[in-house]
Amino acid sequence: MLQALASDIDHTLFFQERNPQISIQDCQAIQNYQNQGYLFGLCSGRPYQGVVHLSDQIHPDFYIITSGALILDRALHVIYEKFIDRKLKN
Repeated sequence: MLQALASDIDHTLFFQERNPQISIQDCQAIQNYQNQGYLFGLCSGRPYQGVVHLSDQIHPDFYIITSGALILDRALHVIYEKFIDRKLKN
């Protein structure tokens, strides 16, 4: 049975807008969870640039970003993407 945990970022993993850092305790807990064979992912309404810099602190197995419009694997390869065509007119 595959088990995974996905966490939001803002006001969940970090609480400061300026110089956001994930706490050492949270980083250790995430690493312990992954070491047990479980998957950990980040979910956010943020775009790619607002999320991937966090991989300096933790190493997510997947990313669900841009409110679910983009899903990436650990290596940042696209698993799923769905965007509204900019050429679309009403």
